[in-house]
Amino acid sequence: MSALLTGKAFETKVGSSQAERNAKQVLTLLANYADENDRAWPSVDTLADKLECSPSAIKRALGILKDKGLIKRDYDYGTRYGADRSPYVYHITLDDAEKVTKQRRRAKAKAKEREKAREKRGFTHDTPQGITDEPPRGSTHEHDGGSHMTPRGGSHVNERGSTHEPQTFIEHSTQHPRESTRVQNPKPKTTNERSSEQRRQALADYRPTPDLTALAESYGLDPEWELGKFRDTCLAEGKIPHDPASAYRKWLKRGRELNIGKPAAPPAANDAGNPDTELERRARKLLATSTPLRQRQPDDRERLRWLPQVAGLLAQGTSPARVVGLVCEAFDRGELDEAA
Repeated sequence: MSALLTGKAFETKVGSSQAERNAKQVLTLLANYADENDRAWPSVDTLADKLECSPSAIKRALGILKDKGLIKRDYDYGTRYGADRSPYVYHITLDDAEKVTKQRRRAKAKAKEREKAREKRGFTHDTPQGITDEPPRGSTHEHDGGSHMTPRGGSHVNERGSTHEPQTFIEHSTQHPRESTRVQNPKPKTTNERSSEQRRQALADYRPTPDLTALAESYGLDPEWELGKFRDTCLAEGKIPHDPASAYRKWLKRGRELNIGKPAAPPAANDAGNPDTELERRARKLLATSTPLRQRQPDDRERLRWLPQVAGLLAQGTSPARVVGLVCEAFDRGELDEAA
């Protein structure tokens, strides 16, 4: 809390209407939550609970304070957090605010009465020689309902029993609000956390190393074509990799697993020219009976174009269920038609 800022809030003039008086209460409570930089971040619900009013009344009061220039949003301090946990930080600006005019009607009336009493008694301000007005140390004397302490005793007390300095210290709860704790103790950022724009730029600037280019060629893939598809897929799906090199290597291996770029293994010599080999028969049956494949491509002729890829996966010992899953993924990514 800021005792000095709270004292300034009490001395700041907000207005005489009921809404403006409510706004001053909100301003005083904000100052009570402020840190050393005059920033406060209690939520609307916290302010409503403290002042025992509705959140809509708090919002109206905050609007009045913003219009009068007594608070403003500190956008720079809140942007370091995510949108779902960013606090609404208020910067309290009271240095140039209009101050409350102190009437002191009662004090002025009493001063006039004392002046008249002195004139009737013939009182003067002259002090006899050798006598001072300063009382002995540690002693006090009564004067018009108030007391004057010695220089060692502290400050002067006026007629109403209060010192010249306002008592601005307000008892604060020892348990900070959740939003206050989050702002005061931000989590440190790790080196692996990069912004989305930085990762997009890294993806655009990425060029495969010679070993990855050789790996793509060994799989029967066009390195430049695969790199373009890799970038487009990452941007289209909104999954920008932190490490483009590792992601691109995984992309090439996935293409090899889907048998993209290489034709299916040729049939055995004794089966040459016979389309109904055991492998092709299994591939044709899988293409004709698989519901997921038929849903993606209802045309039987078009599905038969996938026969080399399906036969190649079966030749590698892949289970039929796994073959269907891989073919569906390749079709959804637009890679199967290119390979066909």
